[in-house]
Amino acid sequence: MFDLWIEQTKIADGTGKPVYTANVGIKDGKIAYIGQKPAEPGQKTLRLAPQEVLCPGFIDSHGHSECYLFHDKCVTPKLKQGVTTEVSGNCGIGFAPVNPAYLAELKDNFEGVAVGLDFPEDWKDMTSFGRFLDRVEALHTEINTAFYVAHGALRIAVKGYDSTPLTVKEREQVHALLTEAMEAGAVGMSTGFVYAPGTYADLDEIVDLCQIVSRYGGVYATHMKDEGDHVIESVKESIEVARRTGVRLLISHHKVTGVANAIHIGEIHRLVNEARAEGLSVHLDQYPYSAGETTLNTTIPYRYLDGGNQKLLERLEDPALKAEITDAILRNDGTWQNPLDSTGFDGMTVLHTKSHPECHGKSLAQLADEWDVEPVETIFRLLKENDGQVNCLLHFMTDADVEAIFQSPLVSVCTDSLLFGEGMPTHPSGYSTYPRILGRFVREKGLVPFEEAIRKMSAMPADIFGMKHKGRILEGMDADLVVVDPERVIDHGDYENPYAENEGIEMVFVAGRLVLDHGLITPAFAGRVGRKKNGCC
Repeated sequence: MFDLWIEQTKIADGTGKPVYTANVGIKDGKIAYIGQKPAEPGQKTLRLAPQEVLCPGFIDSHGHSECYLFHDKCVTPKLKQGVTTEVSGNCGIGFAPVNPAYLAELKDNFEGVAVGLDFPEDWKDMTSFGRFLDRVEALHTEINTAFYVAHGALRIAVKGYDSTPLTVKEREQVHALLTEAMEAGAVGMSTGFVYAPGTYADLDEIVDLCQIVSRYGGVYATHMKDEGDHVIESVKESIEVARRTGVRLLISHHKVTGVANAIHIGEIHRLVNEARAEGLSVHLDQYPYSAGETTLNTTIPYRYLDGGNQKLLERLEDPALKAEITDAILRNDGTWQNPLDSTGFDGMTVLHTKSHPECHGKSLAQLADEWDVEPVETIFRLLKENDGQVNCLLHFMTDADVEAIFQSPLVSVCTDSLLFGEGMPTHPSGYSTYPRILGRFVREKGLVPFEEAIRKMSAMPADIFGMKHKGRILEGMDADLVVVDPERVIDHGDYENPYAENEGIEMVFVAGRLVLDHGLITPAFAGRVGRKKNGCC
């Protein structure tokens, strides 16, 4: 007898092959049977609606939920999209390891991805990555979780926001912290080259660390140095890390910012295909929106971020330094990526501030008009009056370019989600990515077949991380499943109302246990922390 029998259901198994119909038996959290034999008498049976399709649970390869987990063990926004596994610790921004001497710096670094959330009281005790994973494990979350160790967190633990190269001693300290993280089960290491202190690392530093990640079969996920005017150089440098170390490379939230740079999309895909032909493991993920979210201090040249936000605010009080920073913003010397080069002041919209809610939803250009100041002055004023913590929407692509990227068979789906405190303004990707793909990109626009979209959400990310028991509906796999109604699945969240409820994600199972039933959470807390061992989770 099975724990659950799903009778004559349509199945999109995650491999991309056409939907077919079969019975599915679930036992002890696993898919124990797929076939045509009838159920035994008395078997607990589920009969789906004729149009509904059973799919593998979706795997979000790019989350930032380390702090959010401590507030919502169900990870509700992800669960309601059909996500059964989330990988966090991206963009070089992470929660551990903590050096209590630099806790203030780590908090400053992480606040931009945890707006409106209190940090756990015992955060200071997460002095190793293993202790952090143990703490998450003790939460008993509703979905599965896995984590990168973040390069920025490693650097902060050793030298705070200091911009100087690692000394021999500091390099040994970072090596020890990274090795401990990989031993504890980190899926790899992430970098964020537009966020201090990740901005201060050179290629040799990253190659050195990725030698360790590669030894453990880990993934190197990178928010590259430049996704705009110099995106090709950044892609080549990322691939060079994989070439020198053999590490699995995931280029995060693949995009090309600035409408004029869209001509580079095909070249990027050519470079990835060539790297794969060379035997390298190179991957791309993407969220399905033409606007992104980041912090306002990314408009400041990296050299002025040395020491963190507090030091930047002190520099802005010096008239000579402020004039120097102004000139550097307006006349980019090509040594850093200024998001304003892709958006302009009218394409960067204030999403959240600590102290000025009246600014939310307004562009920097609008605020400049209202305040009767030069547009660059709005950056300084917002940063100074909000302790350096301002989040913005960046409108830097066209929908057509987003869709062109999505159609590539190289590209899997992610959210790059920032889950904030209740009611806080945020990007809709954390709430609506998967229904948006299936409703708008698949049903309405026909960009790819339904089965290919499911592959991009399940088997593709599973393969990136070596999740050998997830991502496909096959006998012996984990029974992480989502029931989708292809005829009605759709997102309703947008930039003005990111929290709007989706439709068409009908049921979600984690380890064979029903955790979402037609919009209602049925807590089972069956999620587990995926610890990478011997190259797989």
